[in-house]
Amino acid sequence: MSSSTTATIGGGRNRKRSRSASAIVSGTASGYHILRINNYSRTKVIPTRACLKSRPFTVAAHRWHIDYHPNCHKWDTKDFISLFLVLDEPAHGSNPSEVKAQHRFRFVDVAAAQEEVDEPPPAFMAEEEEVSNYGSHHGWGNGRFIKIDDLEKSEHLKDDSFAVPAIVVTMPPPDLARHLGDLHSTGNGADVVFEVAGETFPAHRCVLAALSPVFVAEFFGAMMRESESGMVHVHIDDMEARVVKALLRFIYTDEVFHEASNGDDRVC
Repeated sequence: MSSSTTATIGGGRNRKRSRSASAIVSGTASGYHILRINNYSRTKVIPTRACLKSRPFTVAAHRWHIDYHPNCHKWDTKDFISLFLVLDEPAHGSNPSEVKAQHRFRFVDVAAAQEEVDEPPPAFMAEEEEVSNYGSHHGWGNGRFIKIDDLEKSEHLKDDSFAVPAIVVTMPPPDLARHLGDLHSTGNGADVVFEVAGETFPAHRCVLAALSPVFVAEFFGAMMRESESGMVHVHIDDMEARVVKALLRFIYTDEVFHEASNGDDRVC
């Protein structure tokens, strides 16, 4: 899929135009955007902090754009071209969610950029590519992407044009509570069993110990004894089975279980 957007520079009857062309190949969690700058020399009239914006593109169901600052985005990045990836979405509600993503910009000539869209985007990038939190209309990028002098001397600047392939890799939202909930409900790998009023509840010592120093002492102290199978059995005489069940559910998922008993509301 390809698209283009046009930015107007200057004013009056002789105003100039600089075009940014886009080509996007999107995966479920990653994608390419090829930012193409034609008539680069005309963009140099744009003042510090001002930018040209690429046309919005979609990666992982989120809308993005790239801000191109031909004369840096602030004074401490003077003499540099600056590029920023921006989450181009409105905030929803009073507590908008953030998108975690990695990005990478490269400076190439236009012909080389066209070859990149034929390759599938990576599902992840190296650890040195920082994972950033993108809020609504908030961007992260490179204030010192490339020195203006270096760009103008580069072989990649051809016919007053160049391109910037951008790779965007989004991270799935954390879902630890669901995974721990599945671990709890299946009992896979359980190494401790709570026995209450004839009922048994399997659990995992490491999960419980991570929540409380009491469990650390109970399950990993010098007096702790395992059965031949490696399973620890804990007998509880002074609690109801439903309370233990709800307590374990809370430990694994942070879900508070509400249950009415004999006309009384109880929260476990």
